[in-house]
Amino acid sequence: MIPADLQSLVNAAETRYHERTLDQVCAAVGVGVRALQSRERTAEVALRRSVVAWMLYDRLDWPQARIATALRRTPRQIKNMLRKHRGTSPFGVK
Repeated sequence: MIPADLQSLVNAAETRYHERTLDQVCAAVGVGVRALQSRERTAEVALRRSVVAWMLYDRLDWPQARIATALRRTPRQIKNMLRKHRGTSPFGVK
């Protein structure tokens, strides 16, 4: 196998892993991935989107750029979501 093929296999495996992780986090929060990726701006969906972003960033150490890609948001939007939960957990856990 040549290195280019190996790199593409690794990229594909990482993508599948991140998609599965996002599905599991969304299931734990009780919302679908498509709802989080939508442009819907209701308070409930926005809060759940913020909680998912916090869990991915704080608990699973995802970079903000990866979270932005997964949730179809800009890195700046993700940064603002995370800023709201700085120092405290959205679940009340410190």
